[in-house]
Amino acid sequence: MNQVATNVRWHHAAVGPEERAQRLGQRGVVVWLTGLSGAGKSTIAARVDARLHARGRHSYILDGDNLRFGLCRDLGFSPEDRAENVRRLGEAARLLQDAGLIVLVAAISPYREDRARVRERVPAGHFLEVFVDAPLAVCESRDPKGLYRRARAGEIAGFSGIDAPYEPPDAPDLHLLFHADATSPHAPVDSSLPHAEAAEAAEEVTGQGPATDGERRVAVGASPDEHAAAIVALLEARGLLVAPAGA
Repeated sequence: MNQVATNVRWHHAAVGPEERAQRLGQRGVVVWLTGLSGAGKSTIAARVDARLHARGRHSYILDGDNLRFGLCRDLGFSPEDRAENVRRLGEAARLLQDAGLIVLVAAISPYREDRARVRERVPAGHFLEVFVDAPLAVCESRDPKGLYRRARAGEIAGFSGIDAPYEPPDAPDLHLLFHADATSPHAPVDSSLPHAEAAEAAEEVTGQGPATDGERRVAVGASPDEHAAAIVALLEARGLLVAPAGA
């Protein structure tokens, strides 16, 4: 049985987050993309990363699948292992955020409680939860890794959305709604709109009513590029793509 270490203490560095933010010209932030397998999290994260790189910003992707080849290679898919997987992702993201990077985490992370714990570990205002909300039918039709087919056949147990739960965020910072008809006059919704206005437009397409917090936003789109643009717009709106005032 592992024993928790008690003879350790935190060592403070001479260079802090503010100094790093001033040097990099941006604020460190964790952008946490959650959603079903096949929703497009990794693809959207890659598009955001490319957009930020083109603008001279410093970002890095932590992909849930990729980390299972190394940092999380000893974990399975039980609820306990999923919780530990998210904890490790969160701790890695927090370290990169502290270094001043824009960290793009793409992971199913199916449980609200696990995601909430990560948020608590990141400085207030520097964790953005992004719900990549593609319907199960759309994710299953894409099935880029053949996982839904195997789950339906009983070859994979504990698959989120099939025989294991996925708990969508109650109040994400950004709600990316998938709408297949790119020619619809309602898609995409301008992500610079307050949530209430965007949600009103989204309601006509999805039947979803508005949330109560005006800081939350909704973006309806049919492509990863549209959703990536919405994430970058949110980062801009929160003042995270510039150095702190007085830099």
